[in-house]
Amino acid sequence: MTDVKTAGELAALTEHVLHQARKNAEQIVARARQEAEKIISQAEEQAKVREEELVHAGMEEVTRLRRQIVSQAQLRLKEELLREKAEILGRIVGEIRDRLTTMCAKDGKEYLDVLVGLVEAAISGEEKLPKRLILHLSPQDIARYEKELPTAITARTGVKQVELVPEPIRGGVIVEIPESHVEVDSSVSRLLQEFTPKVEALVTREIFAPLNGGGE
Repeated sequence: MTDVKTAGELAALTEHVLHQARKNAEQIVARARQEAEKIISQAEEQAKVREEELVHAGMEEVTRLRRQIVSQAQLRLKEELLREKAEILGRIVGEIRDRLTTMCAKDGKEYLDVLVGLVEAAISGEEKLPKRLILHLSPQDIARYEKELPTAITARTGVKQVELVPEPIRGGVIVEIPESHVEVDSSVSRLLQEFTPKVEALVTREIFAPLNGGGE
């Protein structure tokens, strides 16, 4: 579950990378299509050389050969697009990971606000205000915000009892609500897992669908 502020930052970062990726993808597609046209042209030249054989074989063989030529060209184009798509997706996810890692490494109010926002989002689905929260955080975050975080959460949410427990995570928070037996994982690794499919769908829709004429 991602808080609004974090989601907004990730969305802005994604759009920035997509803007650059569109240009690269358009160039890749143009080159791939040129290659496809080249394959077709070469194959047609070969077909002309074999014209007498093809005439004897009949028009069905001519049609079959031309379909095979086009199919091979389309396959090469698709393979090139898939490679480019994987590269763009990897670049976006990598930049998002770096952004989250940098944010988590900051010892300041920005990251504290993010943690509080994640906790607020985690308890927003509860019918009534929890009496107690157990927050699983990295040891580094506990050392930095041992006093500030519980105070800020109480001030923002009204929850009186906030316990911090060390957890081997790289950032973010896992929120445990004992009375309702609920645990919400908003760690950095979980945020990336949630965001990656959304980015993949966005890359497909915003870059490759238009270049493919609506298909992949």
